[in-house]
Amino acid sequence: MTDVSGTTTLTQTTSTTYVSGTSGYDYSSLIEAEYQEALSESYTLADEVSEDQAIVAAYEEMETYLQEFEDALTTLTDTATDTDDNVFDDKAAYLTSDSDVPADNIMGVLVEDDAVSGSYQIEVEQIATAHKIASDTVADADADLGLDGTFNLSTATGGSVDIVIDATTSLNDLVDLINSETDATGVSASVLQVSETEFMMVLTASNTNEEITFATVSGDDVAQSLGIIDGAGIYQNELQAAEPAILTIDGVTVERDSNSIDDLLEGVTISLYTANPGTTITLEVAEDLSGIKEAVQAFVDAYNNYRNFAIVQQATTTSGEASADAVLFGDSLLRNANSEIYNLLNTSVEYGDDEVLSLASFGITFNWDNTLTIDEDVLDEVLLSEPEKIEAFFSFNATTSSSDLGITAHDGIFGDMDFDMNITVDGAGDMTSVDVGGDTSLFTIDGKVISGAEGTEYEGLSFIYTGDATTTVNISISQGIADQMRYSLDNWANESSGILSEIINDMEESISDKNEEISEIESDAANYYDDLVEYYAELEAEIAEYEAVLDTLTALTSED
Repeated sequence: MTDVSGTTTLTQTTSTTYVSGTSGYDYSSLIEAEYQEALSESYTLADEVSEDQAIVAAYEEMETYLQEFEDALTTLTDTATDTDDNVFDDKAAYLTSDSDVPADNIMGVLVEDDAVSGSYQIEVEQIATAHKIASDTVADADADLGLDGTFNLSTATGGSVDIVIDATTSLNDLVDLINSETDATGVSASVLQVSETEFMMVLTASNTNEEITFATVSGDDVAQSLGIIDGAGIYQNELQAAEPAILTIDGVTVERDSNSIDDLLEGVTISLYTANPGTTITLEVAEDLSGIKEAVQAFVDAYNNYRNFAIVQQATTTSGEASADAVLFGDSLLRNANSEIYNLLNTSVEYGDDEVLSLASFGITFNWDNTLTIDEDVLDEVLLSEPEKIEAFFSFNATTSSSDLGITAHDGIFGDMDFDMNITVDGAGDMTSVDVGGDTSLFTIDGKVISGAEGTEYEGLSFIYTGDATTTVNISISQGIADQMRYSLDNWANESSGILSEIINDMEESISDKNEEISEIESDAANYYDDLVEYYAELEAEIAEYEAVLDTLTALTSED
C-alpha cells in the first residue's frame, strides 16, 4: 500500500508512483478519505464478527454448564438399559456394635451393587490363623548345619516341593532355599534371633487354617534333626496353630478357612479383624445413603453453576442497561432454556395414592435469585427414613404386571403413564399385534421387541416380550425430574445435535463468511488505493506541466 501521510510530494520511478503535492493540493487527504470510505463496510463487518465471536463464546460456556448439569443428573436416573452409574443401585454396609468395642475394630464389610438389602446379627467367635512353627535354636545362623538330605515341604493348597541340603548348608541358607519356593509351597521362612547365641527358624503358612507338612525323601531327617517335629511327626515348637474363622450369623454357626469371607452373603465380603465373643455386630446392607446425598448435592451445585452463569448474562447497570459481561442479555435461547429448566425444577411427582413430592419435600428450595439451597436436616431425615421417595422423585421407574414383558429403553420425556398393552400372539408363538385401547398404530413389532411408534406419546419406549401367549399387561411409568431434565438438557447441549451446537456451528460459518468478505473488501480497497495514487500522480504531473507553460508565458509577457 502506498504511503500518503505527511507532506505531499511527487516522485516517479519505473516501479512506484508517489503523489508530491507540489501543486498545493492535499491529495493524500483525498486519497485517504476515499480509501476509508471503501473500507467502511469491512469495519462494520469486523464489529459484527467481534460481537458474534463473543456470543459464540457465551453459547459455548452455556453449553458446557448444561453438559455438566446433565452429567450430574445421570447418577440420579435409571436408564433401564445401563444402570452402572445409577446411585440408587449402589449398596453400602452399615455396622453397629452392642458393646463398647467399635464394630469396625472387629470386622469390615465391602458390598457390591447386586447385594441383597437386609440386616444380620454377627458374632465373631474366632478369627482364622496361619500355621506357624519353629525349629530348635542353633548357636550360629551362618554355621554349617551338618545335615545332608532331602525333605518335602507342602501345605493343603500349595504345591509339594523337595528341598535339598548338604552338610555345608547353614540355617540362613535353608531359609533362603525355602523362600525361593514360597510361591509353590505356600510356606515362608525367617530367622528369629532369640539371643546373641540362639537362632531359630520360623515357618509360616501363607494361607490361614492350613498346616505345614514335612516328609523325609532321602538322607537325614532334616525336620526332626532341627527339632521341628519329633519321631512321631508331632510339632515340637508350634507357635500358632492353624485355625478356621468361626462366627455366628443370625444364630447359625459357620466356619471358613479365611478371614476374608465372600461366600456367606451374595455380593458381600466380610473381613474379620479380631474375635470378640459376646459382642454382637449388626450388619445392615442397604442403599448407599451417603452416595445418594452426594448425588443430590452435585445436582444442586451443577444447577447453581449454570444459574450463576445465567445471572451474569442477565445483569444490568444502575441505569438499567446490560452490563459489560451480559453478552446474552435478552437472548431468546438463554431465556427459553432458563424457563424450561425452571419449569422442570418445579415439577411434582405423585407418590403412592395420596402424596405429591417436590424439591421442597427433600429440603431443596429456591433462593431469591432462583439458585437452590439444601436444608441438610430435612434431606438427612428423608434419607434415613424413606430413601425410596428420593428415587421415586428423581429417577425413571417402570413396572409391568407380567414378568414376560420388560422395558429395555426409554428416550424422551414421558412424565407419569399408566396403560394396558394388549399383546396378540399366533399359534407359533409370534407376536402379530400390539395395541392400547384397540389402537394398533401406537407400537411397532420387530421379533420380540415392541417400540413406541414415531410421533406418538409412546415414542422412545422399547419393551421386550418373552412370552408365547396372548395377554394384557399393565404398564406403569413414573419419570422423575432428573430423568426428564436429562433429556431436556441433552436437547439443548448435545455436542452433535443439540440446539446450542447447531446455533454455534451456524454462527461460526457466518463468522467465516464475514471474515472472507472482509478480506475481499480490504483487497479491493488496497487496489483502489493504488489506483487513486496513480490517478492523482498523473493529475499532479499534468498540473506541473501546465504551470511550467504558464511560467514561461508569464516570463515572455514580462519581457515585453
